[in-house]
Amino acid sequence: MKHQCEAFTGQSGNTSRCRATGAHEHDGKWYCRLHHPPTKDGRLAARSRAYDAKWSARERIREAEGAVVAAAEAWFLDGDKSVDGGLLYRADRLFRAVRNLLEAREARNA
Repeated sequence: MKHQCEAFTGQSGNTSRCRATGAHEHDGKWYCRLHHPPTKDGRLAARSRAYDAKWSARERIREAEGAVVAAAEAWFLDGDKSVDGGLLYRADRLFRAVRNLLEAREARNA
């Protein structure tokens, strides 16, 4: 005996039962492969992980860009340009920030 999927589809005010044949049983009800709750939860979790990875990569790039801007401002806006005044420190800070930015962008594209 074939069972109909128990899920409802459509938007508010205009819903109807799924027309697919129920192939998977869950908690005494039959669902199609699209609406089967454990399968659906797995798909949503995988999508969420992919989104989180993409978002965290964007955040790392944004933070690295901010560090580059801060280091560049320290380099150009500070009045003392002598070696004793921290010129080498500011140059090293700027180059490290740029390297971190490039690594973050490379990691996003990998």
